[in-house]
Amino acid sequence: GLAAFTTGGIGIAIVLLGRVIDGASGASVSVAQAAATDLARTPVERARLVGLLGASFGVGFVAGPAIGALGAIGGPAVPFFIAAAIAGINALVALKRLPETRPVVDLNSAVEPLPDAVEESSNSDSKRLSVRMLIAAAGLVTASFAAFEATFSLVVQDELLGGLSESERLMRIGLLFAAIGVLIVGVQAGLVRRSVARLGEYRTLLFGLAALMVGFATLAAFSTSKLLLLSVVPLAVGQGLSMAALSAMLGGSAHAQRRGRAFGVQQRSAGIGRVVGPIVGGAALSLAGSGAPAMFGLVVTVGVFALVALRPQPHPRQQPQPAP
Repeated sequence: GLAAFTTGGIGIAIVLLGRVIDGASGASVSVAQAAATDLARTPVERARLVGLLGASFGVGFVAGPAIGALGAIGGPAVPFFIAAAIAGINALVALKRLPETRPVVDLNSAVEPLPDAVEESSNSDSKRLSVRMLIAAAGLVTASFAAFEATFSLVVQDELLGGLSESERLMRIGLLFAAIGVLIVGVQAGLVRRSVARLGEYRTLLFGLAALMVGFATLAAFSTSKLLLLSVVPLAVGQGLSMAALSAMLGGSAHAQRRGRAFGVQQRSAGIGRVVGPIVGGAALSLAGSGAPAMFGLVVTVGVFALVALRPQPHPRQQPQPAP
């Protein structure tokens, strides 16, 4: 109530309201992905733009906390004003530089519902998996990686950093996650385009899932040894490749007028994964030990790989034949 507006600082109610508004503004992610795939002319270009978009988010996740920490030197409210300024600049740049990529149409009469909307294109990779399959795979891959993120610092802290002070442990764990973020950014900014140009979107997805499986298997096998750090590279590479490939394939599979909706549903699926993954990973760590979260990620990733590899190519929607 009124206690939230006391002059002693920002009340918890205002903080929660800000989080709700910030969460609602997250819809811009789906719009950005749809616009990027609209602007692409070829599958390789689509993968490159989606990868760069993912890399830009990664840079933000790495740089944002550092900017906020520096701003907090001037007071607890300063980081919020900095965030508001950045958001305002983004809005102005979008209004000035981002053209409308799709004309306004009557969606109810122009296209079919989302699950059946498959774009007629020459890119067979984009039509290998249905829209529903791509969205489900994004949620599952996100859940497996979120379980790793939520528990990895605890495993490292218990197994490798037990003799250090609290500040030293936090610093090393922070640097490790920063390195993971930088590696994912590098993969999405540079490796995705090269991989799609050489292998195609579908094989890039399979390669990314295979790298995730190697990473999870390594983490599970060496969870009590310094060798568990070897899992970081294949996990970061696999996450960067697989999520970029999934988004690129979704942009090619969804009907041109339904891409925004398709990416919105994908974001919802990934959001559910980010909630479920840490819960399952934390429970597995508590009940079965340090290697259990990695085993959960391995099982999920193997399942997604099997579904993707064995999934028959969906047939494009049949058009009615004209009468003779």
